[in-house]
Amino acid sequence: MGILMLKRLFKFHKKSQVLQQFENGNDVCSIYGLIMDKPAGGSLSVVIADWIRVVDGRIAEQKIYYDPREFVKAFPP
Repeated sequence: MGILMLKRLFKFHKKSQVLQQFENGNDVCSIYGLIMDKPAGGSLSVVIADWIRVVDGRIAEQKIYYDPREFVKAFPP
């Protein structure tokens, strides 16, 4: 997601909760439940996995995984 898209979505954020978090060596995975308001009304619930690779105590790489289908329906381009 680009920074402009994140700014657009941020105003719809209602709640997020860490559902699970674990590490394996330099890899850290956090699984979040995200609840957002939809622009047309109602709410959207999405599960997001955030995978981070740490090198020398710093984030070296980050990948975010989610099913975009409900986002596309709720936030058309």
